[in-house]
Amino acid sequence: MKVTVLRRKLTDTELDILIQEVKFFFSPIVGYKDKWKKFDIVYIAKSNNQLVGVCGIEKIENWLMLHPFVVLKKYHGKGIGSLLMQNIIKDNTRKNIFIGSQ
Repeated sequence: MKVTVLRRKLTDTELDILIQEVKFFFSPIVGYKDKWKKFDIVYIAKSNNQLVGVCGIEKIENWLMLHPFVVLKKYHGKGIGSLLMQNIIKDNTRKNIFIGSQ
């Protein structure tokens, strides 16, 4: 499976898919479009033009706070999370990285 990681804002269509996939996960962030739109950076993993994973990032001075970090269930165990992290680290070698939770 070929996976591409993009660094951009989520489209409304991607947000709809993401919200539908995580609707049973109780969190003040993952279930609302307006929360996702506020992230400074979003890393998006796609395979065959399908959303497979995503990570929202908030910039705080010389830090990046990663939250939430989502890999859709049917793509677990395929290295998607590792690929997202590798891209985040590669693109931000001069930043401290903190994985947060809400």
